[in-house]
This record gives sequence, C-alpha cells and structure tokens, in this order.
Amino acid sequence: MTTRDALKIANRYDRAIEELEAEAVAQLNAALDAVYRDLERELRASYTQLQSQGGLIAAQRKLLIEDELGELLRLSSPIQGERYEQIYNDLLQSTSVNGSTMADELIAAIDSEWPIAQFARIPIEAVAFQARDGRNRLSRHSDEFADRASAVVEQGLIQGWGPNRVADILRRELGITKGKAQTIARTEVSSAFNQAAEQRYKDNGIEYFQWIVTPNEGLCPYCSARNGKVYKLGKARIPGHPRCLCISLPWSKEWQKAGLTDDEFIEDYRDRNIAALRADGQQPNNGPTYWEKKAGLTQAPRPVWVPGVSLGRQTLNNRLDDAKTFAAEKSKEQGPDMIVNTGGLVGSVVGQSVAGVPGALIGDLVGAAAVRQVVTISQAVLSAKEKLRSQEEANLRSKVDQLRELGRATLSEFNDPDFQRRYMNDLTGDVGGWSIGNTAAIVGNLIPGVANIPMKGALVAMAAVPKVQKARIKIVDRFKQKRKRKDDG
Repeated sequence: MTTRDALKIANRYDRAIEELEAEAVAQLNAALDAVYRDLERELRASYTQLQSQGGLIAAQRKLLIEDELGELLRLSSPIQGERYEQIYNDLLQSTSVNGSTMADELIAAIDSEWPIAQFARIPIEAVAFQARDGRNRLSRHSDEFADRASAVVEQGLIQGWGPNRVADILRRELGITKGKAQTIARTEVSSAFNQAAEQRYKDNGIEYFQWIVTPNEGLCPYCSARNGKVYKLGKARIPGHPRCLCISLPWSKEWQKAGLTDDEFIEDYRDRNIAALRADGQQPNNGPTYWEKKAGLTQAPRPVWVPGVSLGRQTLNNRLDDAKTFAAEKSKEQGPDMIVNTGGLVGSVVGQSVAGVPGALIGDLVGAAAVRQVVTISQAVLSAKEKLRSQEEANLRSKVDQLRELGRATLSEFNDPDFQRRYMNDLTGDVGGWSIGNTAAIVGNLIPGVANIPMKGALVAMAAVPKVQKARIKIVDRFKQKRKRKDDG
C-alpha cells in the first residue's frame, strides 16, 4: 500500500471524528439552550417590573437588570461550567483514542513490515487540561454574551420594545455563542487528534509527518501552501487555525526511497488544491499560521521535503537558507565594526605613506576612532528616529520642529545608560583590536613576502574586535556579580 491508500484511511477517520464532534456540539447546544430558556422565562416574568422603573439613570438600570437576571445572563453557572467541561473531556478522550489508532493503521498501511510499538495510554492529564481550557474559553464567550444581552435588554427598555422583540435579538446573540462553542470544539478536536497521532509516530520511531488538507477543510491559503509538505515532528503543528481540519500522515525517508510515499499522487493532489484556491481568488500563503503567530513566530517552519522537489535538492535549499540567515545576522551584528575597521585600514595606509610604521599605527587609531564617532552618532540618530516614529509624533508643525525634536531625542539617546554601555564596549573592542592587530602586523612584517602592515593589522583587528568586546562583557559581568555578593554579604 502507499500514501494514496493511507490518505483514504485518514479521510475515514476524519469522518468519524466529524461525527464525534457533531454529537458533542449537539450536547453543548442543548446545554446552552436549557440555560437560555431559563433566561428567557425569567426575562418575560420580570420585564414588566423592569419597564416600570423608567426614571432610573443608566448605572442604576444596569444594576437592576443584573439583579433581576443574574447568572442566567452568563449562560455559565458553576454547575453548567462543569457540564461543558465534561462534554469537552469526553470528546477529546474519544478523539485521542482515534488519533492513536489511526496512526498505527496508517503506518501498517504504508509499510506492513514496520514494527508497531505497544499501544500507549491516552494522556488523561493533557486531555483534562485541554477540556478545562475549552471550558474557560467558552466561559469568556458566555461573559461576552452577558454583556451583549444586558445591553440589548437595556436598549429595549429605553426604546420601549416588548419582551418578544428583546427575546428575538437575544436568540440571535445565543447563536453567536453557539458558533463560538463549535469553533472551540472543532479546534480542540483537531489538536487532540493530531497530537495523539504524532505521539504514536514518535513512539514508532518515525521522525517526520506530512501535512495533508482533507476534503472537508475547504480552501485556506496557509493550509494549501503546506499541503503535501513534510516537516520534522515538533517543528510544525496542526491545527493551523481555528476550525482547521488538516491531518498529519506518517512519513519516512526510507519509505520515499522505497517508493512507498507515492510522490506523484501527492504532487497532483497539492496542485489541484492550489488551483482550486486560485480559482477562488486566493493565493497560497507561505508565512506562519494563525496559531504560530499567536506563539510569537515570525517565520513559518521549514519543510524537509516539498512535492515536486527532490529530497537532496530540498536539503540543499535548506542549507542555503541557513547560510543566508547566518550571513544576514552576522552582517547586522558586525557590520558597524567592519566599517570602523575599514576606516582604520584607510588611516593606516595614509599614515604609512607619510611617516612609515609609526604613521601607520597612528593613522590606524585615528581613522578607526573618527569612523567610530560617525557610526555612533548615526546609530543614535536612527534609534531616535525609530522612537519618534513609534510615538507617532504627527503634530510637529514644521521641518524645523522635526529637526529640533530629533536633536533632543538624539541627545537623550547619548545619555541613555544602555547606549553608553554599548558605546564603551565598542571603544574597548576598537582599542583592543588596534593593539592586537598592529602587534601581530609588526611581528608578521618581519617575515619576508608577507603583506604590509596596514593590511595585516586590519585583518587581525577585524577578527579581534568582537572577541575583545565579548571578553569585556564577561569581565564586567563578573565584577558586578562579585560586588553584588560583597554587598549582600
């Protein structure tokens, strides 16, 4: 059997999970309806009394509504909250069992000779935590319903509406809360199902999973972009967004080499899904998903394999991306120091042409110091501009006012303790680099056929500056720790 057959199995389990979810949503809706009926009954019974208090101010009216309708407005008394949590708990336990069972069946379907590990117990604590989280989220939506319901009743009293009109609006608000409950159920089901499956993959020695869009998922730019791609377990997470219905299939490099992964079918499956997405007026989005953004990620996880690209080519692409990222980080981190060292090199060349070795040494120091001042001022100005931009200083009247404000902000940057610490660390690195670089250059200059002093000094200084800066930070930190221990003692 191949991935194509595994996908059929996954779709079968997806339908089973959909039935479990529908049953749980029906129970949640029934529980919400029961509370709402009590609310509507109490509202009709007390509405005439509420209308008779027409002379109240807004704050008094709100308190009266709260007093008459109380906890019924929130749809979530402690007893009801426990009921919601139990519904979620039962649903997630059943879902986790299905996810684990599906994982074993999928592995056996793709590779019948793969050794299946002993079935592990369902993580009851994790399921209970998810169920409690689902209850808490529903409770927050119930509080939102209470706020909206209270506002509707208040507006009805002010506008002279009858209880029937108020009840009609409240029923529509109840529908919104029911939709939220369904979203919570569907999202938690997808999470529990795929987490259970991926844990079983891991238990069976499988390192990767393949992101698959199910027929029920619909058209999502993020999921379509990942459809068919392979990720290392733990590097990407399904669901990608609320109500996501994607699933994870087990995947192995050995299976791909043996032709068990049916890559042509997956490529065609992915292409058809993207074509449908584009026909709908949307484009694939390769950025981080909704939940990844919530977790603070700014970049999407990188796939191990992409349909239509060989495994070796994808590995090479990933390594090139690593190299680009490393180069960009180093450029940002060491760019100012390289500019300063270049200034020192120019000064050293000019100095040597004027006064030989002594001129080279002095020129190096003067050139580096001058450029460092320019770089420091530039950094202060850029930092000040960024802060002004973040403060949205839109009320400045003229260019003169803007320049004056920028000048004040720049001086403030120079007086900032953190800025001064960075500046002292840069100066220490410059002096240390100059000392080490030129000492090495003078010694190296004694060796016949080696490059002249300026070039050797610049190259050694460039390598030495960041090391001197790090060494200074360590020394300062140790000194502060000793002084703190002395003060504490």
